[in-house]
Amino acid sequence: MRPIATGNSVAYATVQSAQLPCSCLRSPDDNRGTAIQLAPCDDTDLRQHWQGERQQLSSGKGFYRFTNRAVADSGANWGCITEGPGGSLVQSDCSDTPDRLWAVFDTGLMIFAVGSPGGTPW
Repeated sequence: MRPIATGNSVAYATVQSAQLPCSCLRSPDDNRGTAIQLAPCDDTDLRQHWQGERQQLSSGKGFYRFTNRAVADSGANWGCITEGPGGSLVQSDCSDTPDRLWAVFDTGLMIFAVGSPGGTPW
């Protein structure tokens, strides 16, 4: 994750691929169940902006829910990264079920990031 923008007092970041460092997660539209894509990283593309909110802490790991900025800006109260069929990533309702919570690993510090509730997790 790389912090990129602040909008309406909310911090956003891109989620960059470790295998394809020039590729970032992107929400292609505002529909539930749509597969999240990898696209060339573009800080100006609001569909690549993700807000991370810590939901719980377990065994030294902070678990976060990630909401897409473009979907949220459209007035929807959903748009979270969710594990879909076969391990694919789709956007769905935001809840705190295990398929919607993600551990964030800080590769610079080699530790799990824990952040603060309501604060910036990265």
